[in-house]
Amino acid sequence: MITEEKKYIDAELGPISIYKKSLNRSVTLRIKETGIVVAIPAFYSFSKGEQILEQYREKLKTKLQQKQEKFQFEDGSELQTYSFTAFISRTSLQKSYYSLKDEELHIALKETTDFKSPDVQLKIKRVIETCMRKEARQILPDLLRTVAAKHRFTVNEIKINSSKGRWGSCSAKKNINLSFYIMLLPPHLVELILLHELCHTLEMNHSPRFWKELDRVTGGKAKLLTKELKKHHTW
Repeated sequence: MITEEKKYIDAELGPISIYKKSLNRSVTLRIKETGIVVAIPAFYSFSKGEQILEQYREKLKTKLQQKQEKFQFEDGSELQTYSFTAFISRTSLQKSYYSLKDEELHIALKETTDFKSPDVQLKIKRVIETCMRKEARQILPDLLRTVAAKHRFTVNEIKINSSKGRWGSCSAKKNINLSFYIMLLPPHLVELILLHELCHTLEMNHSPRFWKELDRVTGGKAKLLTKELKKHHTW
């Protein structure tokens, strides 16, 4: 539970949020889309939290730079997702807008838009995420059932979530959860994730039998495709 909080803007690191949490016994630092979050024990002072932040300043600057370089949208940027291509541009209209139609997402921002602004970058991501979530709910459940039928798997409930830590998961009841961030992946890796979770309906661990089953349904490419998947991340 958060007992107190302090928020401010750092000239180099951007938005900073320091939270005192009653259950915390150690300090955690995380880079989120809204800024850097520092969680400290309730008995720590905010100045103590700031001191700890200073110790990690250079590392945080490096990580922020890498994050910005990897996911920087500009006027004319394009992003290919599983079901649509996003086009980012400026518009002479008075208001920004976006439109998803015929597998194309057009995000048009006002002429005066500063694309280097973290708020603008976040706005673009939010629009793309909204569309990916909608598309995932429409496409992935049917696609999973089609793949399951093809390889004779049985699946019960299918849910779409917003997990950034896991592409998917499978319960002992053969219920499968899929992250809508899967939509950032190329088709052959989307299929790999679906097959991976379907194999868990038979083997709930990553035993040799699991990998044998995944090899069977991927044409012997289980390890190769899994290695390729590790190169992909959500933003």
